[in-house]
Amino acid sequence: MGKNGRESSQTTPASDPEVVRAAAARGRLRMWSAVAAAVLVGGTIAAVFAAEAVAGSNADQSRRQFTATAAAVTSTLQLAIQHENDLVVNEAALVADNPTITNAGFVRWASSVHAYERYPELLTLGAVVVVPASQLTAFAARAVQDPVGPLGPGGSFDVQPPGARPFYCLVLASSARSTALLPPAATDYCAGSLGPAILAARDSGTSAYLPLKLGKSDLFALETPVYQGGVVPATLEGRRQAFVAWVGTLVTPKVVLDRALAGHSNVAVSMHYQDRASEATFRSGSAPHGARSVTTSLHNGWTITTVGAVSAGGVLATGAALGLLLAGIALSALLGALVLVLASGRVRALRLVEEKTGELHHQALHDALTGLPNRALITDRIEQLLARNRRNGTSGSALYVDLDEFKNVNDTLGHEAGDRLLQAVAARLTASLRDADTIGRMGGDEFVVLIDGVSLQSAPELVAERILEVMRRPF
Repeated sequence: MGKNGRESSQTTPASDPEVVRAAAARGRLRMWSAVAAAVLVGGTIAAVFAAEAVAGSNADQSRRQFTATAAAVTSTLQLAIQHENDLVVNEAALVADNPTITNAGFVRWASSVHAYERYPELLTLGAVVVVPASQLTAFAARAVQDPVGPLGPGGSFDVQPPGARPFYCLVLASSARSTALLPPAATDYCAGSLGPAILAARDSGTSAYLPLKLGKSDLFALETPVYQGGVVPATLEGRRQAFVAWVGTLVTPKVVLDRALAGHSNVAVSMHYQDRASEATFRSGSAPHGARSVTTSLHNGWTITTVGAVSAGGVLATGAALGLLLAGIALSALLGALVLVLASGRVRALRLVEEKTGELHHQALHDALTGLPNRALITDRIEQLLARNRRNGTSGSALYVDLDEFKNVNDTLGHEAGDRLLQAVAARLTASLRDADTIGRMGGDEFVVLIDGVSLQSAPELVAERILEVMRRPF
Protein backbone atom coordinates (compact mmCIF):
# COMPACT_ATOMS: atom_id res chain seq x y z
CA MET A 1 0.00 0.00 0.00
CA GLY A 2 1.21 3.51 -0.72
CA LYS A 3 0.38 6.86 0.72
CA ASN A 4 -3.16 7.22 2.11
CA GLY A 5 -3.46 3.47 1.87
CA ARG A 6 -3.43 3.29 -1.98
CA GLU A 7 -1.33 0.73 -3.80
CA SER A 8 1.61 2.34 -5.61
CA SER A 9 4.79 0.40 -6.33
CA GLN A 10 2.88 -2.85 -6.57
CA THR A 11 0.17 -1.47 -8.87
CA THR A 12 0.63 -0.40 -12.50
CA PRO A 13 -1.78 1.95 -14.33
CA ALA A 14 -2.95 -0.90 -16.53
CA SER A 15 -4.07 -2.84 -13.45
CA ASP A 16 -5.66 0.13 -11.69
CA PRO A 17 -9.27 -0.94 -10.99
CA GLU A 18 -10.62 2.40 -12.20
CA VAL A 19 -8.66 2.10 -15.45
CA VAL A 20 -9.85 -1.48 -15.87
CA ARG A 21 -13.45 -0.48 -15.19
CA ALA A 22 -13.23 2.43 -17.64
CA ALA A 23 -11.74 0.15 -20.31
CA ALA A 24 -14.46 -2.44 -19.69
CA ALA A 25 -17.15 0.24 -19.95
CA ARG A 26 -15.69 1.51 -23.22
CA GLY A 27 -15.55 -2.05 -24.50
CA ARG A 28 -19.19 -2.66 -23.62
CA LEU A 29 -20.21 0.63 -25.23
CA ARG A 30 -18.31 -0.28 -28.41
CA MET A 31 -19.97 -3.68 -28.44
CA TRP A 32 -23.46 -2.21 -28.11
CA SER A 33 -22.63 0.47 -30.68
CA ALA A 34 -21.73 -2.35 -33.06
CA VAL A 35 -25.04 -4.06 -32.22
CA ALA A 36 -26.93 -0.81 -32.93
CA ALA A 37 -25.08 -0.41 -36.24
CA ALA A 38 -25.87 -4.03 -37.11
CA VAL A 39 -29.56 -3.41 -36.35
CA LEU A 40 -29.53 -0.33 -38.59
CA VAL A 41 -27.68 -2.04 -41.45
CA GLY A 42 -29.67 -5.28 -41.15
CA GLY A 43 -32.97 -3.43 -40.95
CA THR A 44 -32.05 -1.30 -43.95
CA ILE A 45 -31.07 -4.36 -45.99
CA ALA A 46 -34.31 -6.10 -45.00
CA ALA A 47 -36.26 -2.96 -45.95
CA VAL A 48 -34.53 -2.86 -49.34
CA PHE A 49 -35.36 -6.52 -50.03
CA ALA A 50 -38.94 -6.04 -48.85
CA ALA A 51 -39.33 -2.90 -50.99
CA GLU A 52 -37.93 -4.70 -54.03
CA ALA A 53 -40.32 -7.59 -53.41
CA VAL A 54 -43.27 -5.20 -53.18
CA ALA A 55 -42.13 -3.34 -56.31
CA GLY A 56 -41.74 -6.63 -58.20
CA SER A 57 -45.14 -7.82 -57.03
CA ASN A 58 -46.72 -4.51 -58.07
CA ALA A 59 -45.00 -4.73 -61.45
CA ASP A 60 -46.26 -8.29 -61.99
CA GLN A 61 -49.75 -7.28 -60.94
CA SER A 62 -49.61 -4.22 -63.20
CA ARG A 63 -48.52 -6.36 -66.15
CA ARG A 64 -51.31 -8.87 -65.48
CA GLN A 65 -53.86 -6.07 -65.20
CA PHE A 66 -52.65 -4.49 -68.44
CA THR A 67 -52.76 -7.84 -70.24
CA ALA A 68 -56.32 -8.35 -69.01
CA THR A 69 -57.23 -4.80 -70.05
CA ALA A 70 -55.76 -5.29 -73.51
CA ALA A 71 -57.67 -8.55 -73.89
CA ALA A 72 -60.92 -6.88 -72.78
CA VAL A 73 -60.44 -3.95 -75.18
CA THR A 74 -59.56 -6.25 -78.06
CA SER A 75 -62.55 -8.47 -77.36
CA THR A 76 -64.90 -5.47 -77.28
CA LEU A 77 -63.58 -4.15 -80.60
CA GLN A 78 -63.67 -7.58 -82.18
CA LEU A 79 -67.32 -7.92 -81.22
CA ALA A 80 -68.01 -4.44 -82.57
CA ILE A 81 -66.38 -5.30 -85.91
CA GLN A 82 -68.34 -8.54 -86.07
CA HIS A 83 -71.48 -6.61 -85.19
CA GLU A 84 -70.85 -4.22 -88.08
CA ASN A 85 -70.22 -7.12 -90.43
CA ASP A 86 -73.50 -8.72 -89.40
CA LEU A 87 -75.33 -5.53 -90.37
CA VAL A 88 -73.51 -5.40 -93.71
CA VAL A 89 -74.33 -9.07 -94.38
CA ASN A 90 -78.03 -8.36 -93.83
CA GLU A 91 -77.79 -5.27 -96.03
CA ALA A 92 -76.01 -7.27 -98.75
CA ALA A 93 -78.68 -9.98 -98.66
CA LEU A 94 -81.36 -7.32 -99.03
CA VAL A 95 -79.72 -5.77 -102.11
CA ALA A 96 -78.84 -9.16 -103.65
CA ASP A 97 -82.50 -10.16 -103.42
CA ASN A 98 -83.75 -6.73 -104.52
CA PRO A 99 -81.18 -5.24 -106.96
CA THR A 100 -83.69 -2.53 -107.98
CA ILE A 101 -84.90 -1.70 -104.47
CA THR A 102 -86.32 1.80 -104.11
CA ASN A 103 -84.83 4.30 -101.71
CA ALA A 104 -88.09 4.39 -99.75
CA GLY A 105 -88.00 0.61 -99.42
CA PHE A 106 -84.42 0.73 -98.22
CA VAL A 107 -85.25 3.35 -95.59
CA ARG A 108 -88.16 1.20 -94.37
CA TRP A 109 -85.83 -1.79 -94.03
CA ALA A 110 -83.28 0.24 -92.02
CA SER A 111 -86.03 1.36 -89.71
CA SER A 112 -87.42 -2.15 -89.33
CA VAL A 113 -84.07 -3.58 -88.17
CA HIS A 114 -83.56 -0.61 -85.79
CA ALA A 115 -80.16 -0.02 -87.32
CA TYR A 116 -79.43 3.30 -85.67
CA GLU A 117 -80.68 2.19 -82.27
CA ARG A 118 -78.60 -0.99 -82.29
CA TYR A 119 -75.48 0.65 -83.74
CA PRO A 120 -74.72 3.96 -81.97
CA GLU A 121 -71.62 4.40 -84.13
CA LEU A 122 -73.57 4.11 -87.41
CA LEU A 123 -74.08 7.30 -89.46
CA THR A 124 -75.35 6.14 -92.87
CA LEU A 125 -76.29 3.00 -94.79
CA GLY A 126 -76.42 2.74 -98.56
CA ALA A 127 -76.00 0.80 -101.78
CA VAL A 128 -73.93 2.04 -104.72
CA VAL A 129 -74.32 0.60 -108.24
CA VAL A 130 -72.35 0.92 -111.48
CA VAL A 131 -74.42 2.88 -114.04
CA PRO A 132 -73.19 2.71 -117.66
CA ALA A 133 -73.31 6.01 -119.51
CA SER A 134 -76.11 4.63 -121.70
CA GLN A 135 -78.37 4.18 -118.64
CA LEU A 136 -77.56 7.42 -116.88
CA THR A 137 -80.70 9.23 -118.11
CA ALA A 138 -83.05 6.49 -116.89
CA PHE A 139 -81.22 6.32 -113.55
CA ALA A 140 -81.44 10.08 -113.16
CA ALA A 141 -85.20 10.08 -113.76
CA ARG A 142 -85.62 7.42 -111.11
CA ALA A 143 -83.40 9.33 -108.65
CA VAL A 144 -85.43 12.53 -109.12
CA GLN A 145 -88.65 10.67 -108.32
CA ASP A 146 -87.14 8.90 -105.28
CA PRO A 147 -84.05 10.98 -104.26
CA VAL A 148 -81.36 9.36 -102.13
CA GLY A 149 -79.92 12.73 -101.15
CA PRO A 150 -80.01 16.43 -102.02
CA LEU A 151 -80.62 17.15 -105.72
CA GLY A 152 -79.13 19.96 -107.76
CA PRO A 153 -80.73 23.39 -108.43
CA GLY A 154 -84.36 23.09 -109.43
CA GLY A 155 -84.39 19.41 -108.48
CA SER A 156 -81.97 18.46 -111.23
CA PHE A 157 -79.72 15.38 -111.22
CA ASP A 158 -76.31 16.69 -112.23
CA VAL A 159 -73.46 14.21 -111.79
CA GLN A 160 -70.67 15.38 -109.53
CA PRO A 161 -67.95 15.76 -110.53
CA PRO A 162 -69.32 16.67 -113.95
CA GLY A 163 -67.98 15.10 -117.10
CA ALA A 164 -68.68 12.33 -119.58
CA ARG A 165 -67.39 8.90 -118.48
CA PRO A 166 -68.00 5.30 -119.58
CA PHE A 167 -69.75 4.50 -116.30
CA TYR A 168 -70.72 6.11 -113.03
CA CYS A 169 -70.86 4.80 -109.47
CA LEU A 170 -74.07 6.25 -108.05
CA VAL A 171 -76.14 5.69 -104.90
CA LEU A 172 -79.07 3.33 -105.47
CA ALA A 173 -80.54 3.70 -101.98
CA SER A 174 -79.44 5.25 -98.70
CA SER A 175 -80.45 5.93 -95.12
CA ALA A 176 -78.88 8.26 -92.59
CA ARG A 177 -79.10 9.02 -88.88
CA SER A 178 -79.56 12.65 -89.96
CA THR A 179 -80.51 13.97 -93.39
CA ALA A 180 -77.63 16.44 -93.05
CA LEU A 181 -75.24 13.51 -93.44
CA LEU A 182 -76.62 12.51 -96.87
CA PRO A 183 -74.25 13.44 -99.73
CA PRO A 184 -75.63 14.88 -103.00
CA ALA A 185 -77.72 12.29 -104.82
CA ALA A 186 -75.67 12.60 -108.05
CA THR A 187 -72.24 11.98 -106.47
CA ASP A 188 -70.06 9.72 -108.64
CA TYR A 189 -67.97 7.73 -106.16
CA CYS A 190 -65.79 6.10 -108.80
CA ALA A 191 -64.64 9.55 -109.96
CA GLY A 192 -63.62 10.57 -106.45
CA SER A 193 -60.89 9.49 -104.03
CA LEU A 194 -62.76 6.32 -103.10
CA GLY A 195 -63.02 5.11 -106.72
CA PRO A 196 -59.85 2.99 -106.95
CA ALA A 197 -60.54 1.32 -103.57
CA ILE A 198 -64.15 0.34 -104.25
CA LEU A 199 -63.37 -0.86 -107.77
CA ALA A 200 -60.53 -2.97 -106.34
CA ALA A 201 -62.97 -4.37 -103.77
CA ARG A 202 -65.37 -5.33 -106.59
CA ASP A 203 -62.62 -7.09 -108.49
CA SER A 204 -61.20 -8.87 -105.42
CA GLY A 205 -64.51 -9.82 -103.81
CA THR A 206 -63.41 -8.49 -100.40
CA SER A 207 -64.67 -5.64 -98.27
CA ALA A 208 -62.85 -2.31 -98.15
CA TYR A 209 -62.46 -0.20 -95.02
CA LEU A 210 -61.84 3.36 -96.12
CA PRO A 211 -60.91 6.31 -93.84
CA LEU A 212 -62.90 9.52 -94.34
CA LYS A 213 -62.71 12.98 -92.85
CA LEU A 214 -66.01 14.76 -92.13
CA GLY A 215 -65.28 18.13 -90.61
CA LYS A 216 -63.12 17.39 -87.56
CA SER A 217 -64.37 13.82 -87.23
CA ASP A 218 -62.45 10.78 -88.42
CA LEU A 219 -64.82 8.27 -89.99
CA PHE A 220 -64.50 5.05 -91.90
CA ALA A 221 -66.65 3.59 -94.63
CA LEU A 222 -67.12 -0.12 -95.02
CA GLU A 223 -67.80 -1.04 -98.66
CA THR A 224 -68.68 -4.65 -99.46
CA PRO A 225 -69.29 -5.93 -103.02
CA VAL A 226 -72.51 -7.88 -103.64
CA TYR A 227 -72.80 -10.48 -106.39
CA GLN A 228 -75.75 -12.26 -107.95
CA GLY A 229 -76.90 -15.19 -105.85
CA GLY A 230 -74.82 -13.92 -102.94
CA VAL A 231 -71.81 -15.99 -104.07
CA VAL A 232 -68.41 -14.49 -104.98
CA PRO A 233 -67.34 -15.82 -108.39
CA ALA A 234 -63.93 -17.45 -108.63
CA THR A 235 -62.58 -15.36 -111.54
CA LEU A 236 -62.11 -11.66 -112.07
CA GLU A 237 -64.27 -11.70 -115.21
CA GLY A 238 -66.95 -13.64 -113.39
CA ARG A 239 -66.92 -11.16 -110.49
CA ARG A 240 -67.29 -8.21 -112.85
CA GLN A 241 -70.22 -9.83 -114.72
CA ALA A 242 -72.02 -10.98 -111.55
CA PHE A 243 -71.49 -7.71 -109.68
CA VAL A 244 -74.69 -6.11 -108.36
CA ALA A 245 -73.71 -3.27 -106.06
CA TRP A 246 -71.61 -2.16 -103.13
CA VAL A 247 -73.38 -2.02 -99.80
CA GLY A 248 -71.75 0.09 -97.19
CA THR A 249 -71.88 1.85 -93.87
CA LEU A 250 -70.36 5.07 -92.66
CA VAL A 251 -69.25 4.71 -89.05
CA THR A 252 -67.81 6.94 -86.32
CA PRO A 253 -64.98 4.72 -84.98
CA LYS A 254 -64.49 6.92 -81.93
CA VAL A 255 -67.83 5.70 -80.55
CA VAL A 256 -66.65 2.10 -80.84
CA LEU A 257 -63.20 2.88 -79.45
CA ASP A 258 -64.57 4.92 -76.54
CA ARG A 259 -66.96 2.11 -75.69
CA ALA A 260 -64.04 -0.32 -75.64
CA LEU A 261 -62.00 2.02 -73.38
CA ALA A 262 -64.82 2.61 -70.91
CA GLY A 263 -63.56 1.88 -67.40
CA HIS A 264 -59.90 1.74 -68.47
CA SER A 265 -57.94 4.87 -67.55
CA ASN A 266 -54.54 5.77 -68.98
CA VAL A 267 -55.10 3.42 -71.92
CA ALA A 268 -55.08 4.15 -75.64
CA VAL A 269 -56.16 1.91 -78.49
CA SER A 270 -55.74 1.93 -82.23
CA MET A 271 -57.51 -0.11 -84.92
CA HIS A 272 -55.61 -0.76 -88.12
CA TYR A 273 -57.04 -2.35 -91.24
CA GLN A 274 -55.04 -3.38 -94.27
CA ASP A 275 -55.65 -5.53 -97.28
CA ARG A 276 -54.68 -5.39 -100.94
CA ALA A 277 -57.17 -2.61 -101.68
CA SER A 278 -57.31 -0.36 -98.64
CA GLU A 279 -55.65 0.64 -95.40
CA ALA A 280 -57.06 2.63 -92.47
CA THR A 281 -56.07 3.41 -88.87
CA PHE A 282 -58.26 4.80 -86.09
CA ARG A 283 -57.13 5.82 -82.61
CA SER A 284 -58.62 6.87 -79.30
CA GLY A 285 -57.51 7.42 -75.73
CA SER A 286 -54.22 8.62 -74.27
CA ALA A 287 -51.43 6.74 -72.50
CA PRO A 288 -48.37 8.09 -70.67
CA HIS A 289 -45.00 8.31 -72.39
CA GLY A 290 -43.09 5.05 -72.42
CA ALA A 291 -46.20 2.94 -71.91
CA ARG A 292 -46.28 -0.69 -72.91
CA SER A 293 -48.27 -1.89 -75.93
CA VAL A 294 -49.93 -5.16 -76.92
CA THR A 295 -50.85 -5.84 -80.54
CA THR A 296 -53.39 -8.47 -81.52
CA SER A 297 -54.19 -9.56 -85.07
CA LEU A 298 -57.81 -10.56 -85.69
CA HIS A 299 -56.77 -12.41 -88.88
CA ASN A 300 -59.37 -10.60 -90.98
CA GLY A 301 -57.30 -7.57 -91.91
CA TRP A 302 -57.80 -5.89 -88.55
CA THR A 303 -55.03 -5.35 -85.98
CA ILE A 304 -55.77 -3.98 -82.50
CA THR A 305 -53.01 -2.23 -80.54
CA THR A 306 -53.61 -1.39 -76.88
CA VAL A 307 -51.22 0.98 -75.12
CA GLY A 308 -51.19 1.43 -71.35
CA ALA A 309 -49.06 2.25 -68.35
CA VAL A 310 -47.28 -0.66 -66.65
CA SER A 311 -45.35 -0.32 -63.43
CA ALA A 312 -41.61 -0.31 -64.08
CA GLY A 313 -40.98 -2.45 -61.01
CA GLY A 314 -38.37 -0.10 -59.52
CA VAL A 315 -38.48 0.77 -55.84
CA LEU A 316 -38.32 4.52 -56.49
CA ALA A 317 -41.06 4.27 -59.13
CA THR A 318 -43.47 2.42 -56.84
CA GLY A 319 -45.10 4.48 -54.11
CA ALA A 320 -45.85 1.54 -51.81
CA ALA A 321 -42.33 0.12 -52.18
CA LEU A 322 -40.70 3.51 -51.58
CA GLY A 323 -42.89 4.08 -48.53
CA LEU A 324 -41.95 0.64 -47.19
CA LEU A 325 -38.26 1.34 -47.78
CA LEU A 326 -38.34 4.69 -46.00
CA ALA A 327 -40.42 3.26 -43.14
CA GLY A 328 -38.02 0.32 -42.81
CA ILE A 329 -34.97 2.58 -42.72
CA ALA A 330 -36.65 4.88 -40.20
CA LEU A 331 -37.67 1.93 -38.01
CA SER A 332 -34.17 0.45 -38.21
CA ALA A 333 -32.65 3.77 -37.25
CA LEU A 334 -35.11 4.07 -34.37
CA LEU A 335 -34.33 0.55 -33.15
CA GLY A 336 -30.60 1.17 -33.51
CA ALA A 337 -30.91 4.40 -31.55
CA LEU A 338 -33.02 2.63 -28.92
CA VAL A 339 -30.41 -0.13 -28.58
CA LEU A 340 -27.67 2.48 -28.29
CA VAL A 341 -29.60 4.50 -25.71
CA LEU A 342 -30.46 1.43 -23.66
CA ALA A 343 -26.92 0.09 -23.96
CA SER A 344 -25.31 3.39 -22.99
CA GLY A 345 -27.78 3.64 -20.10
CA ARG A 346 -26.87 0.12 -19.04
CA VAL A 347 -23.17 0.92 -19.30
CA ARG A 348 -23.68 4.06 -17.23
CA ALA A 349 -25.72 2.09 -14.73
CA LEU A 350 -23.06 -0.61 -14.50
CA ARG A 351 -20.35 2.03 -14.15
CA LEU A 352 -22.37 3.73 -11.44
CA VAL A 353 -22.88 0.41 -9.66
CA GLU A 354 -19.18 -0.32 -9.93
CA GLU A 355 -18.35 3.14 -8.66
CA LYS A 356 -20.77 2.80 -5.78
CA THR A 357 -19.52 -0.71 -5.08
CA GLY A 358 -15.97 0.62 -5.15
CA GLU A 359 -16.94 3.43 -2.83
CA LEU A 360 -18.64 1.02 -0.43
CA HIS A 361 -15.63 -1.27 -0.59
CA HIS A 362 -13.33 1.67 0.07
CA GLN A 363 -15.51 2.86 2.94
CA ALA A 364 -15.53 -0.63 4.42
CA LEU A 365 -11.71 -0.75 4.43
CA HIS A 366 -10.79 2.89 5.07
CA ASP A 367 -11.29 5.40 7.83
CA ALA A 368 -14.01 7.87 6.92
CA LEU A 369 -12.24 10.87 8.54
CA THR A 370 -8.64 10.47 7.38
CA GLY A 371 -9.02 8.15 4.39
CA LEU A 372 -6.36 5.84 5.87
CA PRO A 373 -6.79 2.05 6.00
CA ASN A 374 -8.93 1.03 8.94
CA ARG A 375 -8.46 -1.87 11.38
CA ALA A 376 -9.86 -4.48 8.92
CA LEU A 377 -7.54 -3.44 6.09
CA ILE A 378 -4.54 -3.11 8.42
CA THR A 379 -5.18 -6.67 9.64
CA ASP A 380 -5.23 -7.90 6.02
CA ARG A 381 -2.07 -5.92 5.22
CA ILE A 382 -0.30 -7.41 8.23
CA GLU A 383 -1.06 -10.91 6.98
CA GLN A 384 0.22 -9.97 3.52
CA LEU A 385 3.33 -8.38 5.07
CA LEU A 386 4.14 -11.52 7.07
CA ALA A 387 3.56 -13.80 4.09
CA ARG A 388 5.68 -11.64 1.77
CA ASN A 389 8.59 -11.38 4.22
CA ARG A 390 8.54 -15.13 4.87
CA ARG A 391 8.65 -15.70 1.12
CA ASN A 392 11.44 -13.17 0.57
CA GLY A 393 13.42 -13.99 3.74
CA THR A 394 13.12 -10.43 5.04
CA SER A 395 11.68 -8.89 8.17
CA GLY A 396 8.87 -6.39 8.46
CA SER A 397 8.08 -3.99 11.24
CA ALA A 398 5.04 -2.40 12.86
CA LEU A 399 5.02 0.91 14.71
CA TYR A 400 2.21 1.94 17.06
CA VAL A 401 1.54 5.71 17.20
CA ASP A 402 -0.92 7.64 19.34
CA LEU A 403 -1.38 11.30 20.29
CA ASP A 404 -0.88 12.35 23.91
CA GLU A 405 -3.45 14.64 25.48
CA PHE A 406 -5.71 14.40 22.38
CA LYS A 407 -8.75 14.28 24.66
CA ASN A 408 -7.94 17.78 25.87
CA VAL A 409 -8.12 19.06 22.32
CA ASN A 410 -11.63 17.69 21.91
CA ASP A 411 -12.66 18.98 25.32
CA THR A 412 -11.23 22.50 24.98
CA LEU A 413 -11.45 23.22 21.21
CA GLY A 414 -14.29 20.90 20.25
CA HIS A 415 -14.60 17.77 18.15
CA GLU A 416 -14.40 19.67 14.85
CA ALA A 417 -10.93 20.90 15.81
CA GLY A 418 -10.02 17.38 16.93
CA ASP A 419 -11.11 15.98 13.55
CA ARG A 420 -9.04 18.59 11.72
CA LEU A 421 -6.04 17.69 13.90
CA LEU A 422 -6.41 13.98 13.10
CA GLN A 423 -6.57 14.76 9.38
CA ALA A 424 -3.42 16.90 9.64
CA VAL A 425 -1.60 14.15 11.57
CA ALA A 426 -2.58 11.60 8.93
CA ALA A 427 -1.26 13.87 6.20
CA ARG A 428 2.11 14.33 7.98
CA LEU A 429 2.49 10.64 8.68
CA THR A 430 1.71 9.79 5.06
CA ALA A 431 4.21 12.35 3.76
CA SER A 432 6.98 10.97 5.96
CA LEU A 433 6.71 7.36 4.73
CA ARG A 434 7.75 5.51 1.60
CA ASP A 435 5.19 4.47 -1.00
CA ALA A 436 5.86 0.85 -0.08
CA ASP A 437 4.90 1.39 3.58
CA THR A 438 1.38 1.41 5.00
CA ILE A 439 -0.17 3.68 7.60
CA GLY A 440 -3.58 3.07 9.06
CA ARG A 441 -5.86 4.43 11.76
CA MET A 442 -6.93 1.93 14.38
CA GLY A 443 -9.41 4.26 16.00
CA GLY A 444 -9.46 7.49 18.05
CA ASP A 445 -5.93 8.95 18.08
CA GLU A 446 -4.23 5.60 17.47
CA PHE A 447 -2.31 4.89 14.24
CA VAL A 448 -0.24 1.91 12.98
CA VAL A 449 2.70 2.04 10.57
CA LEU A 450 3.72 -1.12 8.67
CA ILE A 451 7.25 -1.17 7.25
CA ASP A 452 7.83 -3.70 4.48
CA GLY A 453 11.34 -5.22 4.71
CA VAL A 454 14.16 -4.04 6.99
CA SER A 455 17.02 -2.03 5.51
CA LEU A 456 19.18 0.82 6.61
CA GLN A 457 16.74 3.35 5.24
CA SER A 458 13.69 1.61 6.59
CA ALA A 459 14.93 0.56 10.03
CA PRO A 460 12.09 1.00 12.50
CA GLU A 461 14.16 3.33 14.64
CA LEU A 462 14.84 5.68 11.74
CA VAL A 463 11.19 5.69 10.74
CA ALA A 464 10.15 6.42 14.31
CA GLU A 465 12.61 9.32 14.56
CA ARG A 466 11.36 10.74 11.25
CA ILE A 467 7.78 10.49 12.48
CA LEU A 468 8.63 12.23 15.78
CA GLU A 469 10.49 14.92 13.88
CA VAL A 470 7.59 15.81 11.61
CA MET A 471 5.16 15.64 14.48
CA ARG A 472 7.12 18.15 16.62
CA ARG A 473 6.34 21.00 14.22
CA PRO A 474 3.36 23.03 15.40
CA PHE A 475 -0.04 22.37 13.88
